[in-house]
Amino acid sequence: MRGSAPAALIALALALTAARADGPTRLDDPLLERLVGEWQGEGQATGPDGRPLPYADRLTVAWTLGHTWLQLDLEVTRGAPGGAGYAARGFLTRAPGGRYALVWADPERRPTIAEGPGDAETLTLRAPDPSGGAVVTTYRLAAADRLELRLELELDGARERLLDVTYRRR
Repeated sequence: MRGSAPAALIALALALTAARADGPTRLDDPLLERLVGEWQGEGQATGPDGRPLPYADRLTVAWTLGHTWLQLDLEVTRGAPGGAGYAARGFLTRAPGGRYALVWADPERRPTIAEGPGDAETLTLRAPDPSGGAVVTTYRLAAADRLELRLELELDGARERLLDVTYRRR
């Protein structure tokens, strides 16, 4: 029995080494690479009463999971319907077939899974909404230090703007 413990540890170490060697390869995606960094955003949200509401947040984007996903950490500093202090985390990758996928989680435990196309400067993701429509999120890299985000609710062919934010790289 005592002799089997070291053998088991050696087998586990070999299995982990093999799994790591055969694991996912690094994702090299120019669009995602341009998102990496710390961003300060300011813009306008639509309040619960439909009126404009000043909005600001901080967004930190970094590679994770062996450089296969981006981790997005968001902290609202002013103006969200959830108020300052609202925080959320997302994971973004280029999925098989060239489309992009985002998994987003917030403290209200409403996980969101969005997917869609992207090109050299724009990423458009769609997620189902409980209303029966879709939430459309568009990220546009306007320059090396400027990112624009638009969040819209699409219902019955019409789009209602929920959030417009312009980010500057910090």
